[in-house]
Amino acid sequence: MTVIKSGTVSIASGSNEVVGSGTTWASGPQPARPGDTFMAPGSAFLSTIGAVPSDTSLIVESQRAGAAIAGAAFEIRLDAPDRFSGVSAVASLNAMALRYEMLAANIRLPLVVSVGSNAPPGSPALGAFFVVGTVPTGAWAGYANQFAISATTGWRFEAPKRGDGVADQSTGDFFFWTGAAWVQRTLNAGALRYDGAQVLSGGQQTQALTNLGIPATTAGQVLQNIGGVLTARTVAQMLSGSTGVDFVAGTWSPSLGSDGADPNISYSNRSGWYLRIGRMVYVGGEITGTRSGGTGNARIGGMPFPGNNQPLLVRGSGINVPGTPFGLPSSIGVAWLQYSSAASGGAVDMNISAISSAFGLIIGGVYTS
Repeated sequence: MTVIKSGTVSIASGSNEVVGSGTTWASGPQPARPGDTFMAPGSAFLSTIGAVPSDTSLIVESQRAGAAIAGAAFEIRLDAPDRFSGVSAVASLNAMALRYEMLAANIRLPLVVSVGSNAPPGSPALGAFFVVGTVPTGAWAGYANQFAISATTGWRFEAPKRGDGVADQSTGDFFFWTGAAWVQRTLNAGALRYDGAQVLSGGQQTQALTNLGIPATTAGQVLQNIGGVLTARTVAQMLSGSTGVDFVAGTWSPSLGSDGADPNISYSNRSGWYLRIGRMVYVGGEITGTRSGGTGNARIGGMPFPGNNQPLLVRGSGINVPGTPFGLPSSIGVAWLQYSSAASGGAVDMNISAISSAFGLIIGGVYTS
């Protein structure tokens, strides 16, 4: 999740106005908006943003009850519900989660739309990946040679590390970062083969994944993150459901329940997809419906594989908690719903009563089975 934390803040006791110093909340490359979460961790203050009047002023929904805060560190989590609406949110959540998993792990050879362009495109596809040129303009200004990723909140940037490589999807050429410049290396081959089988073209690989139930808007992002090494033999094995295959894909039906008395749920949508590569599970799902009753801690059921409690992103409407929600896939095949809490200094179980009578939940990310 994107977090803004450049600058410092001050809040008068009894006030709900946050005054910033060195902040660009309204005009920055990733501006804050109403519905995002404001936190001053050192002062145990957390509230939802109600308005963003300027670069140095926020109006939050809760007044500062304790002593005044002056020159303090802060965080703004870009988690307003309207940043994650509709089916595109599944693509957005998973594209960002998978991409940043790779960036953090330094496992990189993603496909990019272009290498060296200086002007950002007018209408990029959600999750599109670029390498910025040496004299960038517009929204890319100040990010020369960096990775640029199109997101629902604008552009996200990541500085390259020495040895990073990318493949230009339009030319098939490889580029590597020397620490000072992107250097081109061209692969000349009649047909690229892996484990004795010909690797499918990008279009063939995307079609193969969509045939297995993975949304088209997400299939390309998954391929970028697994290095695009699907062969005709592997796809045939996946389609036939052969056992012992590294790649397994399919669909699942998420459900909402609890560890106490299960709520009464009327579903209008239960849809999900997954791709398992070895022990890594790439997953996305969406549930909408109405809830009544229920006691205990909330959970998402029907997970395609048991997990080891790595957090998944959870967003949507009808989630009423004072923090950032997430899901933890467990060994019993459910994802426990929790939220981060500055007040308690850690994660808190989400009670089923925190889910509104009408809700829409999206869950996505990567976990280890």
